[in-house]
Amino acid sequence: MTSAARFVSLASRDLIFVGPDGYEMPIHVAISAPYADAKAEEAKGEAGCLVLTCDDPDLTTEITGADEMEALLAGREFLQSFLVNLESIGGGKLKALDGSPFDPNGSILLQESRAIQARKNARRSTENLARSTTSSDGDEKERDD
Repeated sequence: MTSAARFVSLASRDLIFVGPDGYEMPIHVAISAPYADAKAEEAKGEAGCLVLTCDDPDLTTEITGADEMEALLAGREFLQSFLVNLESIGGGKLKALDGSPFDPNGSILLQESRAIQARKNARRSTENLARSTTSSDGDEKERDD
């Protein structure tokens, strides 16, 4: 964890973790805007993004990436993993402040959007593989002639 940079939230969410015994614990997660120069000594030349997994802005974790976009995406993935692990290891469930269930993998809309994109990517990969196989077959035939 680092407190070298001042935390300014880009997005945040307050949740409640309900343990297997019914105990409720407030959870606050947030992510900052990415920045060009990571503060961690071992991350020289990389971009950084601060994430917060509690309500104390002095207890942030710096996530790094090759550039600002990668740092932001890595920070988002870190928070998602934190929430998924909280449920799987903690054995409970997350809910929003209004009591509605919260899925750390995203809303149904987001999950469907990911599934559509995955199908498109799979189709493109299949098409590219078919083209390269056809191209390779053609090259072999030319060599045989």
